[in-house]
Order: sequence, then C-alpha cells, then structure tokens
Amino acid sequence: MSQRPDVYSAGLVHRTDEHAELEERALRIAAEHDVPVVLSSHAGEAGHGNGRTAGGSGVWDATGRLLARADDEPGVVIRATLVAAAQPQ
Repeated sequence: MSQRPDVYSAGLVHRTDEHAELEERALRIAAEHDVPVVLSSHAGEAGHGNGRTAGGSGVWDATGRLLARADDEPGVVIRATLVAAAQPQ
C-alpha cells in the first residue's frame, strides 16, 4: 500500500520576473500528487545585490484551488485551514 503525504510544503526564492512560476509549480504539484501545497516565497530585498524577490506565498488545496495568497511585501502573514483527506485502506 502506498501512502501519500498530507501536504507539500517548500520555501522558495524567486525573482520578480519569475512570479508566475510559483503558481504554476503549486498547481502542477497539487495535480500530480493530489495534495495541498504550501509555498513560502521570500518577499522584499534578497540582499547581497540580488535585488527584490517575488513574494506571493500561497496555500492551495489538493484540487489546486487557491486558499490564501500573500502579496510581494515583507511581513505579510496568510492563513488557511487544510482538512486532511481520508487515506486509502
């Protein structure tokens, strides 16, 4: 029997011109693995001359529906409630 994870979670850093990649990644992971996705994306200046980052942290359910999204400003907090799906027996 194969077990699937309860959630896919990752911390990311993207440039502002890569903002669309964040959502594409979340939707692809949700569709391929049937799990909710939580992506924490750095917002604001990255330091060391790397410039501003995309931000846009988000929470998607297992169907790919967006539940919460942060903007590109540092310090924004988002919240979503994920309900665990029944595991196959």
